[in-house]
Amino acid sequence: MKKLVVLLMCAMLVFSAVACTAAPAAEEAAPAATEAAAADTAAAEAPAATEAPAATLSKYAEEAKVAASAYTNDTYADNHENYKDFAADGTFKVAFICKFLTSSWFAPKSKGMEDKAKELGIDFIGIDANNSEDAFLQGVQNAINQDVDAVILTPVTAAMLPSCIDLCQQAGVAYITTDDGGYDSNGNRVPHLGLDDYGLCYSAGKAAGLAAVERGFDVSKLKIAMLDAPSVESIHNRSLGAYQALMDNIPGLTDDNFIWLDTVDNLTDNNIAKFSGAYQANAASTEYWIVFCGGNNVWDAAFPIFDENGADYTKIICSGVVGDTTVAAAMNASEAKANSIFCAGILPYPSGASLIELCNNLFQNGTLFPNFTGYPEYIVSAANIDQWVVDAG
Repeated sequence: MKKLVVLLMCAMLVFSAVACTAAPAAEEAAPAATEAAAADTAAAEAPAATEAPAATLSKYAEEAKVAASAYTNDTYADNHENYKDFAADGTFKVAFICKFLTSSWFAPKSKGMEDKAKELGIDFIGIDANNSEDAFLQGVQNAINQDVDAVILTPVTAAMLPSCIDLCQQAGVAYITTDDGGYDSNGNRVPHLGLDDYGLCYSAGKAAGLAAVERGFDVSKLKIAMLDAPSVESIHNRSLGAYQALMDNIPGLTDDNFIWLDTVDNLTDNNIAKFSGAYQANAASTEYWIVFCGGNNVWDAAFPIFDENGADYTKIICSGVVGDTTVAAAMNASEAKANSIFCAGILPYPSGASLIELCNNLFQNGTLFPNFTGYPEYIVSAANIDQWVVDAG
Protein backbone atom coordinates (compact mmCIF):
# COMPACT_ATOMS: atom_id res chain seq x y z
CA MET A 1 0.00 0.00 0.00
CA LYS A 2 2.80 2.33 0.90
CA LYS A 3 4.39 1.62 -2.48
CA LEU A 4 1.14 2.56 -4.25
CA VAL A 5 0.89 5.84 -2.37
CA VAL A 6 4.49 6.68 -3.22
CA LEU A 7 3.88 5.95 -6.89
CA LEU A 8 0.77 8.12 -6.92
CA MET A 9 2.63 11.01 -5.30
CA CYS A 10 5.44 10.75 -7.85
CA ALA A 11 2.97 10.85 -10.71
CA MET A 12 1.36 13.96 -9.27
CA LEU A 13 4.74 15.65 -8.96
CA VAL A 14 5.53 14.86 -12.61
CA PHE A 15 2.22 16.27 -13.86
CA SER A 16 2.72 19.39 -11.74
CA ALA A 17 6.16 19.95 -13.21
CA VAL A 18 4.84 19.59 -16.75
CA ALA A 19 2.01 21.97 -16.03
CA CYS A 20 4.39 24.56 -14.57
CA THR A 21 6.66 24.28 -17.58
CA ALA A 22 3.83 24.62 -20.13
CA ALA A 23 2.11 27.56 -18.47
CA PRO A 24 4.49 30.33 -19.64
CA ALA A 25 4.31 29.12 -23.24
CA ALA A 26 0.55 29.15 -23.06
CA GLU A 27 0.63 32.64 -21.55
CA GLU A 28 2.94 33.85 -24.33
CA ALA A 29 0.81 32.30 -27.05
CA ALA A 30 -2.36 33.88 -25.77
CA PRO A 31 -1.42 37.52 -26.54
CA ALA A 32 -0.15 36.52 -29.99
CA ALA A 33 -3.38 34.76 -30.77
CA THR A 34 -5.33 37.75 -29.50
CA GLU A 35 -3.30 40.15 -31.66
CA ALA A 36 -3.77 37.96 -34.75
CA ALA A 37 -7.48 37.81 -34.17
CA ALA A 38 -7.62 41.58 -33.72
CA ALA A 39 -5.65 42.07 -36.95
CA ASP A 40 -8.03 39.79 -38.85
CA THR A 41 -10.99 41.70 -37.48
CA ALA A 42 -9.44 45.05 -38.42
CA ALA A 43 -8.65 43.81 -41.91
CA ALA A 44 -12.19 42.63 -42.35
CA GLU A 45 -13.60 45.94 -41.14
CA ALA A 46 -11.18 48.18 -43.07
CA PRO A 47 -12.52 49.70 -46.31
CA ALA A 48 -11.14 48.22 -49.52
CA ALA A 49 -8.03 49.98 -50.83
CA THR A 50 -8.78 52.44 -53.63
CA GLU A 51 -6.49 53.22 -56.57
CA ALA A 52 -4.62 56.49 -56.36
CA PRO A 53 -6.15 59.11 -58.63
CA ALA A 54 -4.31 59.70 -61.90
CA ALA A 55 -1.96 62.65 -61.81
CA THR A 56 -3.60 65.77 -63.16
CA LEU A 57 -1.87 67.13 -66.23
CA SER A 58 -0.92 70.78 -66.19
CA LYS A 59 -2.52 73.25 -68.58
CA TYR A 60 0.49 73.12 -70.89
CA ALA A 61 0.79 69.34 -70.73
CA GLU A 62 -2.88 69.06 -71.77
CA GLU A 63 -2.37 71.51 -74.63
CA ALA A 64 0.77 69.69 -75.74
CA LYS A 65 -1.15 66.42 -75.85
CA VAL A 66 -3.73 67.98 -78.16
CA ALA A 67 -1.09 69.64 -80.35
CA ALA A 68 0.82 66.39 -80.74
CA SER A 69 -2.21 64.67 -82.27
CA ALA A 70 -3.24 67.56 -84.52
CA TYR A 71 -2.27 65.75 -87.71
CA THR A 72 -3.86 62.41 -86.78
CA ASN A 73 -7.42 63.53 -86.13
CA ASP A 74 -8.43 64.41 -89.69
CA THR A 75 -9.80 61.96 -92.24
CA TYR A 76 -7.47 61.87 -95.21
CA ALA A 77 -8.26 61.30 -98.87
CA ASP A 78 -7.48 57.82 -100.19
CA ASN A 79 -7.70 57.41 -103.95
CA HIS A 80 -5.16 54.65 -104.51
CA GLU A 81 -7.75 52.25 -105.94
CA ASN A 82 -8.18 54.65 -108.88
CA TYR A 83 -4.47 55.13 -109.56
CA LYS A 84 -3.35 54.62 -113.13
CA ASP A 85 -0.66 52.11 -114.04
CA PHE A 86 2.33 54.32 -113.38
CA ALA A 87 4.80 52.07 -115.20
CA ALA A 88 2.64 51.50 -118.28
CA ASP A 89 4.64 53.85 -120.52
CA GLY A 90 8.02 52.85 -119.13
CA THR A 91 8.68 56.22 -117.44
CA PHE A 92 7.68 57.98 -114.26
CA LYS A 93 6.70 61.64 -114.41
CA VAL A 94 5.99 64.17 -111.64
CA ALA A 95 4.73 67.76 -111.91
CA PHE A 96 4.99 70.50 -109.31
CA ILE A 97 2.20 73.04 -109.80
CA CYS A 98 3.01 76.00 -107.57
CA LYS A 99 1.26 79.25 -106.77
CA PHE A 100 4.50 81.24 -107.17
CA LEU A 101 7.39 79.12 -108.36
CA THR A 102 9.99 81.90 -108.53
CA SER A 103 9.71 82.98 -104.87
CA SER A 104 12.72 82.76 -102.59
CA TRP A 105 11.16 79.74 -100.88
CA PHE A 106 9.68 77.79 -103.78
CA ALA A 107 12.52 78.28 -106.29
CA PRO A 108 15.03 76.26 -104.22
CA LYS A 109 12.30 73.82 -103.25
CA SER A 110 11.56 73.17 -106.92
CA LYS A 111 15.30 72.79 -107.54
CA GLY A 112 15.43 70.13 -104.84
CA MET A 113 12.66 68.27 -106.64
CA GLU A 114 14.36 68.61 -110.01
CA ASP A 115 17.74 67.38 -108.75
CA LYS A 116 16.30 64.41 -106.86
CA ALA A 117 14.10 63.46 -109.84
CA LYS A 118 17.14 63.48 -112.13
CA GLU A 119 19.03 61.32 -109.65
CA LEU A 120 16.19 58.76 -109.55
CA GLY A 121 15.45 58.80 -113.28
CA ILE A 122 12.07 60.55 -112.91
CA ASP A 123 10.86 63.15 -115.42
CA PHE A 124 10.04 66.42 -113.68
CA ILE A 125 7.89 69.39 -114.73
CA GLY A 126 7.60 72.68 -112.85
CA ILE A 127 4.52 74.81 -113.53
CA ASP A 128 4.19 78.37 -112.20
CA ALA A 129 0.67 79.74 -111.63
CA ASN A 130 1.92 83.26 -110.83
CA ASN A 131 -0.66 83.54 -108.04
CA SER A 132 -3.56 83.05 -110.47
CA GLU A 133 -6.25 80.52 -109.58
CA ASP A 134 -7.19 80.08 -113.24
CA ALA A 135 -3.57 79.52 -114.21
CA PHE A 136 -3.17 77.01 -111.40
CA LEU A 137 -6.19 74.97 -112.47
CA GLN A 138 -4.97 75.09 -116.06
CA GLY A 139 -1.57 73.95 -114.84
CA VAL A 140 -3.09 70.87 -113.24
CA GLN A 141 -4.94 70.03 -116.43
CA ASN A 142 -1.78 70.67 -118.45
CA ALA A 143 0.17 68.24 -116.28
CA ILE A 144 -2.52 65.60 -116.69
CA ASN A 145 -2.45 66.11 -120.45
CA GLN A 146 1.31 65.44 -120.33
CA ASP A 147 0.55 62.06 -118.78
CA VAL A 148 2.10 62.71 -115.37
CA ASP A 149 1.87 60.00 -112.75
CA ALA A 150 1.83 62.28 -109.71
CA VAL A 151 1.37 65.96 -108.96
CA ILE A 152 2.73 68.03 -106.09
CA LEU A 153 0.42 70.95 -105.38
CA THR A 154 0.85 74.29 -103.62
CA PRO A 155 -2.49 75.96 -104.44
CA VAL A 156 -3.12 79.67 -104.67
CA THR A 157 -5.99 79.24 -102.21
CA ALA A 158 -7.29 76.28 -100.26
CA ALA A 159 -10.78 76.92 -101.64
CA MET A 160 -9.69 75.93 -105.16
CA LEU A 161 -8.02 72.67 -104.12
CA PRO A 162 -11.14 70.43 -104.35
CA SER A 163 -11.54 71.20 -108.07
CA CYS A 164 -7.90 70.30 -108.67
CA ILE A 165 -8.22 67.04 -106.76
CA ASP A 166 -11.34 66.14 -108.76
CA LEU A 167 -9.27 66.39 -111.96
CA CYS A 168 -6.52 64.21 -110.52
CA GLN A 169 -8.96 61.57 -109.28
CA GLN A 170 -10.65 61.35 -112.65
CA ALA A 171 -7.29 60.86 -114.34
CA GLY A 172 -5.96 58.36 -111.80
CA VAL A 173 -3.06 60.66 -110.93
CA ALA A 174 -1.52 60.54 -107.44
CA TYR A 175 -1.48 63.82 -105.53
CA ILE A 176 0.07 65.45 -102.50
CA THR A 177 0.17 69.06 -101.29
CA THR A 178 3.06 70.92 -99.75
CA ASP A 179 3.26 74.05 -97.57
CA ASP A 180 -0.35 75.04 -98.32
CA GLY A 181 -2.75 72.13 -97.91
CA GLY A 182 -6.48 71.61 -97.85
CA TYR A 183 -9.35 69.23 -98.52
CA ASP A 184 -10.97 67.39 -101.40
CA SER A 185 -14.63 67.68 -102.47
CA ASN A 186 -15.67 65.14 -99.83
CA GLY A 187 -14.09 67.03 -96.97
CA ASN A 188 -11.10 64.70 -96.65
CA ARG A 189 -7.72 66.27 -96.05
CA VAL A 190 -5.25 65.79 -98.90
CA PRO A 191 -1.94 64.03 -98.06
CA HIS A 192 0.52 66.76 -97.19
CA LEU A 193 4.20 67.50 -96.63
CA GLY A 194 4.55 70.63 -94.59
CA LEU A 195 5.47 72.22 -91.33
CA ASP A 196 4.46 70.28 -88.23
CA ASP A 197 4.95 73.09 -85.73
CA TYR A 198 4.72 70.82 -82.69
CA GLY A 199 7.00 68.13 -84.10
CA LEU A 200 9.48 70.65 -85.49
CA CYS A 201 10.10 72.23 -82.12
CA TYR A 202 9.88 68.99 -80.19
CA SER A 203 13.12 68.13 -81.98
CA ALA A 204 14.62 71.50 -81.05
CA GLY A 205 13.53 71.13 -77.43
CA LYS A 206 14.91 67.61 -77.27
CA ALA A 207 18.33 68.76 -78.52
CA ALA A 208 18.32 71.55 -75.94
CA GLY A 209 17.23 69.22 -73.16
CA LEU A 210 19.88 66.60 -73.92
CA ALA A 211 22.55 69.32 -74.01
CA ALA A 212 21.41 70.64 -70.63
CA VAL A 213 21.68 67.17 -69.10
CA GLU A 214 25.08 66.56 -70.68
CA ARG A 215 26.36 69.88 -69.33
CA GLY A 216 25.11 69.15 -65.83
CA PHE A 217 22.45 71.86 -65.50
CA ASP A 218 21.12 71.77 -61.93
CA VAL A 219 17.32 71.56 -62.23
CA SER A 220 16.87 73.22 -58.83
CA LYS A 221 18.61 76.32 -60.19
CA LEU A 222 17.20 76.25 -63.73
CA LYS A 223 14.61 78.50 -65.36
CA ILE A 224 13.19 78.03 -68.85
CA ALA A 225 11.83 81.17 -70.50
CA MET A 226 9.19 80.35 -73.12
CA LEU A 227 8.78 83.32 -75.47
CA ASP A 228 5.30 82.33 -76.58
CA ALA A 229 2.43 83.91 -78.52
CA PRO A 230 -0.70 82.03 -77.41
CA SER A 231 -2.95 83.78 -79.92
CA VAL A 232 -0.77 82.67 -82.85
CA GLU A 233 -1.51 78.98 -83.30
CA SER A 234 1.69 78.06 -85.12
CA ILE A 235 3.92 79.80 -82.55
CA HIS A 236 2.04 78.34 -79.60
CA ASN A 237 2.23 74.81 -81.01
CA ARG A 238 5.97 75.24 -81.43
CA SER A 239 6.24 76.33 -77.81
CA LEU A 240 4.22 73.29 -76.72
CA GLY A 241 6.46 70.95 -78.72
CA ALA A 242 9.58 72.37 -77.08
CA TYR A 243 7.95 72.29 -73.63
CA GLN A 244 7.05 68.61 -73.93
CA ALA A 245 10.48 67.66 -75.26
CA LEU A 246 12.20 69.42 -72.37
CA MET A 247 9.89 67.69 -69.89
CA ASP A 248 10.62 64.34 -71.52
CA ASN A 249 14.39 64.72 -71.62
CA ILE A 250 15.45 66.56 -68.45
CA PRO A 251 14.98 64.36 -65.37
CA GLY A 252 13.31 66.09 -62.44
CA LEU A 253 11.96 68.98 -64.49
CA THR A 254 8.56 70.36 -63.43
CA ASP A 255 6.22 73.12 -64.53
CA ASP A 256 7.75 75.30 -61.83
CA ASN A 257 10.91 75.54 -63.94
CA PHE A 258 9.02 77.27 -66.77
CA ILE A 259 8.30 80.96 -67.22
CA TRP A 260 5.63 81.41 -69.89
CA LEU A 261 5.79 84.85 -71.51
CA ASP A 262 3.07 86.19 -73.79
CA THR A 263 4.95 88.23 -76.40
CA VAL A 264 1.75 88.84 -78.40
CA ASP A 265 3.38 88.48 -81.82
CA ASN A 266 6.79 86.88 -81.10
CA LEU A 267 8.59 89.77 -82.80
CA THR A 268 12.01 90.74 -81.52
CA ASP A 269 11.15 94.01 -79.69
CA ASN A 270 8.39 92.36 -77.67
CA ASN A 271 10.55 89.28 -77.06
CA ILE A 272 13.34 91.41 -75.62
CA ALA A 273 10.97 93.38 -73.39
CA LYS A 274 9.31 90.27 -71.99
CA PHE A 275 12.52 88.32 -71.44
CA SER A 276 14.26 91.29 -69.84
CA GLY A 277 11.57 91.50 -67.17
CA ALA A 278 11.62 87.76 -66.55
CA TYR A 279 15.40 87.69 -66.28
CA GLN A 280 15.53 90.51 -63.74
CA ALA A 281 12.80 88.91 -61.66
CA ASN A 282 14.55 85.52 -61.49
CA ALA A 283 18.28 86.24 -61.83
CA ALA A 284 19.02 86.06 -58.10
CA SER A 285 17.74 82.49 -57.75
CA THR A 286 18.69 81.18 -61.19
CA GLU A 287 22.08 79.85 -62.25
CA TYR A 288 21.07 78.10 -65.50
CA TRP A 289 18.86 79.36 -68.30
CA ILE A 290 17.14 77.84 -71.31
CA VAL A 291 15.36 80.30 -73.61
CA PHE A 292 12.97 79.12 -76.32
CA CYS A 293 11.47 81.22 -79.10
CA GLY A 294 9.48 79.67 -81.94
CA GLY A 295 9.25 82.81 -84.06
CA ASN A 296 11.89 85.47 -84.61
CA ASN A 297 15.51 84.52 -83.90
CA VAL A 298 15.89 83.43 -80.28
CA TRP A 299 19.41 84.90 -80.02
CA ASP A 300 18.12 88.36 -80.97
CA ALA A 301 15.93 88.29 -77.87
CA ALA A 302 18.23 86.50 -75.43
CA PHE A 303 21.77 87.61 -76.19
CA PRO A 304 21.26 91.34 -75.49
CA ILE A 305 19.87 90.59 -72.03
CA PHE A 306 22.57 88.08 -71.17
CA ASP A 307 25.31 90.40 -72.46
CA GLU A 308 23.93 93.34 -70.50
CA ASN A 309 24.06 91.30 -67.30
CA GLY A 310 27.40 89.59 -67.89
CA ALA A 311 25.83 86.13 -67.92
CA ASP A 312 27.92 82.95 -68.24
CA TYR A 313 27.06 81.40 -71.61
CA THR A 314 28.30 77.98 -70.50
CA LYS A 315 25.16 77.92 -68.35
CA ILE A 316 22.82 79.08 -71.10
CA ILE A 317 21.01 77.27 -73.92
CA CYS A 318 18.95 79.04 -76.59
CA SER A 319 16.54 77.08 -78.75
CA GLY A 320 14.04 77.86 -81.51
CA VAL A 321 13.66 77.83 -85.28
CA VAL A 322 16.05 79.02 -87.98
CA GLY A 323 15.48 79.30 -91.72
CA ASP A 324 18.48 81.22 -93.01
CA THR A 325 22.17 81.89 -92.43
CA THR A 326 21.85 84.77 -89.93
CA VAL A 327 22.43 82.28 -87.12
CA ALA A 328 26.04 81.99 -88.28
CA ALA A 329 26.70 85.63 -87.42
CA ALA A 330 25.28 85.11 -83.93
CA MET A 331 27.55 82.10 -83.43
CA ASN A 332 30.60 83.95 -84.70
CA ALA A 333 30.40 86.35 -81.75
CA SER A 334 32.06 83.80 -79.46
CA GLU A 335 32.56 80.08 -79.02
CA ALA A 336 30.43 80.12 -75.87
CA LYS A 337 27.54 81.75 -77.71
CA ALA A 338 27.88 79.31 -80.59
CA ASN A 339 27.70 76.38 -78.18
CA SER A 340 24.54 77.76 -76.58
CA ILE A 341 22.39 77.51 -79.72
CA PHE A 342 20.27 74.48 -80.67
CA CYS A 343 17.60 75.28 -83.27
CA ALA A 344 15.37 73.37 -85.64
CA GLY A 345 16.32 74.29 -89.19
CA ILE A 346 13.83 74.34 -92.03
CA LEU A 347 15.03 74.44 -95.61
CA PRO A 348 13.12 74.40 -98.89
CA TYR A 349 15.62 72.39 -100.93
CA PRO A 350 15.66 69.19 -98.81
CA SER A 351 11.87 69.23 -98.50
CA GLY A 352 11.62 69.31 -102.30
CA ALA A 353 13.90 66.31 -102.54
CA SER A 354 11.82 64.50 -99.91
CA LEU A 355 8.66 64.96 -101.99
CA ILE A 356 10.27 63.26 -104.98
CA GLU A 357 11.44 60.43 -102.73
CA LEU A 358 7.82 59.94 -101.61
CA CYS A 359 6.78 59.76 -105.27
CA ASN A 360 9.54 57.28 -106.03
CA ASN A 361 8.47 55.06 -103.12
CA LEU A 362 4.95 55.08 -104.54
CA PHE A 363 6.12 54.20 -108.06
CA GLN A 364 8.66 51.56 -107.09
CA ASN A 365 7.17 49.95 -103.99
CA GLY A 366 3.51 50.93 -104.01
CA THR A 367 4.00 52.85 -100.75
CA LEU A 368 1.10 55.27 -100.48
CA PHE A 369 1.70 58.89 -99.58
CA PRO A 370 1.64 59.31 -95.78
CA ASN A 371 -1.24 61.42 -94.49
CA PHE A 372 1.21 63.96 -93.18
CA THR A 373 4.96 64.32 -93.54
CA GLY A 374 6.86 66.98 -91.65
CA TYR A 375 9.97 68.69 -92.89
CA PRO A 376 13.12 66.59 -92.47
CA GLU A 377 14.62 67.06 -89.02
CA TYR A 378 17.65 69.33 -89.07
CA ILE A 379 19.11 70.53 -85.78
CA VAL A 380 21.40 73.52 -86.26
CA SER A 381 24.19 73.84 -83.69
CA ALA A 382 27.86 74.72 -83.46
CA ALA A 383 28.66 71.19 -84.57
CA ASN A 384 27.19 71.64 -88.07
CA ILE A 385 26.93 75.38 -88.64
CA ASP A 386 29.30 75.30 -91.62
CA GLN A 387 27.13 72.72 -93.38
CA TRP A 388 24.00 74.70 -92.52
CA VAL A 389 25.45 77.79 -94.18
CA VAL A 390 26.05 75.73 -97.33
CA ASP A 391 22.57 74.20 -97.27
CA ALA A 392 20.78 77.46 -96.48
CA GLY A 393 22.92 79.69 -98.69
